Amino acid sequence: MNFGQNLYNWFLSNAQSLVLLAIVVIGLYLGFKREFSKLIGFLHHCDYCGGLGVQRCWSKRHFIRAI
Repeated sequence: MNFGQNLYNWFLSNAQSLVLLAIVVIGLYLGFKREFSKLIGFLHHCDYCGGLGVQRCWSKRHFIRAI
């Protein structure tokens, strides 16, 4: 159980770095394979999902301020 908890805590502390690393690796892989249509779609998907996260955080902060 201790190993699982340590792994969980490590992942939570490094989650943002791991996600950014995965995005870069997938982008480089698609770029080297010259699959530009998939690369553009992947970048659009990352941008859209990132925007949803920022928008949700922004709207929650302003909703709490309004109350």
